Amino acid sequence: MNDNYLTLTSTEITKKKRVALFFDGNFDFSVDKDIFLQSKLQVGSKINQQQYEQLKIQSECKDAKDRAFKLLSYKDYTEKMLFDKLSFEYEDYAVQSAVDRVKELGFIDDEQYAMRYSRDLVNLKRYSIYRVEQELRKKGICKEYIQSALEQFEELNVTDKIIEIVNKKYIRDINSDKGIRRAINGLMRLGYGYSDIKSAIQSICEAQLDDE
Repeated sequence: MNDNYLTLTSTEITKKKRVALFFDGNFDFSVDKDIFLQSKLQVGSKINQQQYEQLKIQSECKDAKDRAFKLLSYKDYTEKMLFDKLSFEYEDYAVQSAVDRVKELGFIDDEQYAMRYSRDLVNLKRYSIYRVEQELRKKGICKEYIQSALEQFEELNVTDKIIEIVNKKYIRDINSDKGIRRAINGLMRLGYGYSDIKSAIQSICEAQLDDE
């Protein structure tokens, strides 16, 4: 594209109710209806390169924001998660604009997300605190928020937690070598340390002997 003026020769409404713009007889791009109305363009209007680029930027930013709100209507996102998701569809400047806007409005809050998500990981998936920390990092949660979230579990007894998991899932075969290996492997996948697992299993086996 050169620095000459471009002429809007026609427009069409797309299946998605957007406005398709044809400059100098060729389809160029489509914009949201509101963006088109704000531009005050009409067939026959002439725009220069700067105006053309500005129109595309406005359209891209509006589309990214609309997409962000739609995504957030289905589930919670961290700032990084939302940025990464939008980056598959939009340019970085539009993605950052969208993320900044929804953050400003309070639709994303990494600190609260970390608090809720860590509780789910501990209580529902039975992850260790170490594994929880790893998962929060993957979500792009900052170190400060991770530390705050993990403080919820300062009184959590690791041995008791492992025993609880073993009693619910592995107790049936815990007296066999195969059963013990299965329990150890499963607990290590949840992020528990080998020494903590062995100690908890030993406590279970000793308790069973005392009951006999």
